[in-house]
Amino acid sequence: MSFIKADLSGLELLNQLLTFDPSKRIDVEESLAHKYLSSYYEPSDEPVAHKPFTFEMEFDELPTRQLKEMIYRSYLC
Repeated sequence: MSFIKADLSGLELLNQLLTFDPSKRIDVEESLAHKYLSSYYEPSDEPVAHKPFTFEMEFDELPTRQLKEMIYRSYLC
């Protein structure tokens, strides 16, 4: 597959995200701070979860709005 018109910094980020070895793969903070995403990144406005997100029940039956609210609330805890 050819990416002739692709942004080089975007391809660099993609390469770093798809690195197979987890110890060499770019992490979330590094990804957000990457130059390709610089126009969207505001470090002071990034939410931080105080505990890992877990699935405590099946969510397949819940409406999308309720799922979004549950995820948002999990960041506030």
